[in-house]
Amino acid sequence: VLRLEHRYLFLSTILMGTVLCVSQGIVKINIHTESNNLYDIFFRIMRSFPWLLIALILFVQAVCEGLFLRLIWHRKSSMLTPGSLKESLDTLQDGVCFFDKDGQTLLVNAQMNRLCGELFHSEILNGERFWEELQKRSSDPVQTKDGKIWDFRRKALVVRKSVVHELIACDVTEQYNLRKELEKRNRSLGEINERLRLYGQEADRITRDQEILAAKIRLHDELGRSLLSFRSYLSLPKEQRDRDGLLRLWYYNIAALRNEASPSKKRDGWTLLQQAAEAVDVKILLDGSLPKEEKTESIIIMAIHECLTNTVKHAAGNELYVRIGDNGTWIIAEIKNNGNPPTHTVKESGGLLNLRCTVEKAGGMMVIESVPRFILQVTLPTGEDHEWKK
Repeated sequence: VLRLEHRYLFLSTILMGTVLCVSQGIVKINIHTESNNLYDIFFRIMRSFPWLLIALILFVQAVCEGLFLRLIWHRKSSMLTPGSLKESLDTLQDGVCFFDKDGQTLLVNAQMNRLCGELFHSEILNGERFWEELQKRSSDPVQTKDGKIWDFRRKALVVRKSVVHELIACDVTEQYNLRKELEKRNRSLGEINERLRLYGQEADRITRDQEILAAKIRLHDELGRSLLSFRSYLSLPKEQRDRDGLLRLWYYNIAALRNEASPSKKRDGWTLLQQAAEAVDVKILLDGSLPKEEKTESIIIMAIHECLTNTVKHAAGNELYVRIGDNGTWIIAEIKNNGNPPTHTVKESGGLLNLRCTVEKAGGMMVIESVPRFILQVTLPTGEDHEWKK
């Protein structure tokens, strides 16, 4: 019962046999003394021993029995018994229940009985039925009167070739409250994200409106310059008038109005730029390729467009040279023309000033050279995570 080692079982068997033999011999001696008719082996053996030896044997037997009693007591106090197991399970804060395949309970602690009594007003009599009743409840968490939330889990165990079901009730109040708090914060973050999305849409609309307004202002300025040029043309003598240059300027303005005045039609910027260049008899020679990023491409096209305007207005050229390079970190666009070089340092105003603001807002740089030839260099960062994206 106590699961002692085999050597202790062997020694206890020898000790028990010795005690029986000595006790039987002493009994036979007493009986022989009274009747003088009994005679057997126990009587002959014990009669041959001196009384002191028999007393020593009895003393040794008593000492050995005392040692074995002490061993048994120590074993019982240190081994796990059903009573100690039940007592330890009753001290758990979680509920524990073991039942067989028929639902008969094998072991139930006090916490599980308390939960069953509070939920169904009875102790656990059948574990399988108790589990079925729990499954019939709604998907809401199981909550007791003290406000605690309980999570019930069942698991099948194989014990000595038979199936035993383990039912555990865990206190998950803290985890449940944390989850509710997390859901609340997620809802709040969702609302913030929605507001940020609407803000982004509004910012895009405002930016688009600003770009359209800037385009209209630029067209207005171009038309004003065209009218001033036409007025100057009329005031000059007939032999000094440059009719072809004036026509190119008007063709350019008409093409710009035709292609850019209606923002409702979304057209390719490079195609529009080429159409505008053809309208004023300017050929754009591109060395390299436009960047794939839409914002970077639009800025470079804006720079080419500004250089096209200056080529027609100031340089009287008919070719525009554009070279675009990409070193993996920066995209560098260099623009120049075959027209007349500037007679003085180019001052940034109007379109060039707006172009510089746009480039620097995108995290890039713009450099203008006036001597010996006009060169516009625009440097923009590569990738999608530009400053203008944030």
